[in-house]
Amino acid sequence: METTNTITAGLKEVFEFIDYLSTDGINLLEENQYLFDEISEIGKEIRNLKDELFEEDAEKFKELNEIRIKKAHETINNVNKPIKSKSIELGLFTFESVNFNNYSGDRDKSTNIYLNSRLKRDETELLEKALIKYSNFYDKLPKNPHPYLFYMSFERLDELLVLLFEKYQQSFKRIDEEFMIQCDWAKGISKTIVSSDHTELRNEIDKVFDLETVFGKKEKGWKRIFLSEESYNKYLDLLTLFLAGESYELPQEPISIMKNNESRIGRIMNTLWTDYRSPHNIKLDKRHDVETYDIIRVLKPFKDKNDKKIYPSIKRERAGEA
Repeated sequence: METTNTITAGLKEVFEFIDYLSTDGINLLEENQYLFDEISEIGKEIRNLKDELFEEDAEKFKELNEIRIKKAHETINNVNKPIKSKSIELGLFTFESVNFNNYSGDRDKSTNIYLNSRLKRDETELLEKALIKYSNFYDKLPKNPHPYLFYMSFERLDELLVLLFEKYQQSFKRIDEEFMIQCDWAKGISKTIVSSDHTELRNEIDKVFDLETVFGKKEKGWKRIFLSEESYNKYLDLLTLFLAGESYELPQEPISIMKNNESRIGRIMNTLWTDYRSPHNIKLDKRHDVETYDIIRVLKPFKDKNDKKIYPSIKRERAGEA
């Protein structure tokens, strides 16, 4: 079993890595901002082409795309690789992959090793400072990276910091729940900050998505539908607040999902409506439940569909019955 000192030392290495991100990491981003800008401008030029099928536009697309790929590789060499090297140098195998997201072992076990720590007062202060430093670094990341740009994802590090915040929040002087909610990197990741009063409901909704997993495969159901865990968590938080009868705000931009998932979403929403929405609203008619359709239209494939076109997909089948 890990000793307290070993675990604490591991956390100190995480803090050292964040120190690096808040100094050298920010410098790398600022020094290469011109590349991010150039890639963004090339992307705009490509989107402005009339039709890639026209010979003239096809040639222009090919030319611009080659430049874009070249510059994307340049950003990988200039930014991503040094950061990855630093994480490996510190022995942070949790974040060893290029995008700091894929564990070589048990992901949850790796996170729990850090969470089993018992931080002393001075170490709690280090954690508090680390949260602020990481927010400063995250604010510098390009907000709209092009797909060809290998964008750095710190999803697992984000999750670890949120969980540590929840564990030691009472010891902090400068950081509170409001600060964390305002942090872009914490949004959609924390299950307890966003919906702390409805954790059980949130878990039950998550299990409904799991009913749509591939038979024989041990993976989360959302992986067949959503493009990222972050976008799934955003939708899961929205569903939780909606079904709990709490106030919520519909996102301004639709959430993209994988192709050919309309029927799967229909089965999930029918299950959620039947098991969680209808029992608390006996007089509600599914055909005329405006709020439910608005929640479904948050997903991009349903964005422009009216209630009548959505209704058939949530009419009969339950999750996992396909």
